[in-house]
Amino acid sequence: MKSVLVIDSNNLTREALVNVVSSTFPEATVIAAPDGSKGLHMAYNKQPDVIILEGELTGLDSFRTAKVLRHLPETRQIPLIALTCDDVSDDDDNTSLKATCHASMTKPVSPDKLIQTINSLQGEGGHSQFVNTDFWRHG
Repeated sequence: MKSVLVIDSNNLTREALVNVVSSTFPEATVIAAPDGSKGLHMAYNKQPDVIILEGELTGLDSFRTAKVLRHLPETRQIPLIALTCDDVSDDDDNTSLKATCHASMTKPVSPDKLIQTINSLQGEGGHSQFVNTDFWRHG
């Protein structure tokens, strides 16, 4: 894997995700965006191998961000992992986001399960079927 893009509006969560991915894949470049608009720009220009997308983005929301990523020829094959909150799992936008992404995980996310999901998506070249991985943090 060459690069991973983390799109998350929460500074602490974004930093934690970057640290988990960087420590597991030291050869990969991990880039981060604080919102959907910047994330789209980075995804288009950098074309990462995987995109981790927070489910509750501010500004350009997560579903619209994922929808644009799926429509752009340069980004449509990049695996998307949605990180959603359990308390909004019945929300229409959240359901639409999960359906647009290759995988979905419920926050708080287990770092081990996140890495397993990234590996499984990379092993299939991003052409996997939807994988719903609702994992809770250990401990």
